[in-house]
Amino acid sequence: MLRQRFKAGWRIARPYFARHKSYYVAGAILLVASNAVQVSIPWLLKIGVDALSGDSDQAIRTTILWCAAGIIAAAIIQAIVRVGSRWVLFKVGRDVEFEFRQRAYEHILRLDPSWIQQRSRGDLISRVSNDIGNVRLLFGFGVLNVVNTVVAFVAALTVMFALSWSLTLLALAPYPLLMLVLSKFGTTLHKRFMGAQESLGGLSGYLQEALHGYEVVKGFAQEDGFYDRFRGLNQANYRANMRLAWTRSLMAPLMIFISGFGIFVVLAGGGWLVIQGELTLGDFVAFQGYMGMLVWPTLA
Repeated sequence: MLRQRFKAGWRIARPYFARHKSYYVAGAILLVASNAVQVSIPWLLKIGVDALSGDSDQAIRTTILWCAAGIIAAAIIQAIVRVGSRWVLFKVGRDVEFEFRQRAYEHILRLDPSWIQQRSRGDLISRVSNDIGNVRLLFGFGVLNVVNTVVAFVAALTVMFALSWSLTLLALAPYPLLMLVLSKFGTTLHKRFMGAQESLGGLSGYLQEALHGYEVVKGFAQEDGFYDRFRGLNQANYRANMRLAWTRSLMAPLMIFISGFGIFVVLAGGGWLVIQGELTLGDFVAFQGYMGMLVWPTLA
């Protein structure tokens, strides 16, 4: 069922991706540049930490000053490039949202009146207004996170394997468990998200119908009955959204807990390698920095 929906969704979305291909390419290039600059920061930190074991005080001060200046410059460049990548990709999301809304409204105007009469008008309003806002997130924020996650993992893992392949494998040990948790939560999240959208559509439909027939409601003194019905739909919408919020709120702590276990493994394994002389203190500090690079892409 989900696969069929994905195929149907991709068939609709593909022309929009193709139409805005130049923006997506520009956004991807900016994301690559942002992650490339970010990779340099832990490496500069490694050089600075390793320099502390030098013999010459003058050389130590010079190296640390250069490393500090490099880190500041890299942070500034990364901030500028990251803002640029988000501006480009979020613009695509807004453009696609505009096009989708225009296309949806044009399509509704061409439908047979009997089809409209068989549907809840509030549900149609909810789809054209609220649901298409989620389409914007897919084409903008969603694409940004997918590209950024791939680029960040490739960049960070490449350097991490270069520093210590054994420590990298230890750091990745919790990820199969993390993927299993995500797959289970993903199915539940999808069901509850659909339930929340459907309940919102029902609530919007009833509200629209009640307001449209306001004079009839007042004329027959049916205010209490309509109010009770609206309260029931509102409570159902509240419960559906609370179930969705509960699932979302539970996902992040579980992922952070599993990621925290990975950090514990890295601290224990990396500390042992430093004691054994197989890894310098600077390498270990840089490794922690690259682990930090993977936290947000993993959550996203």
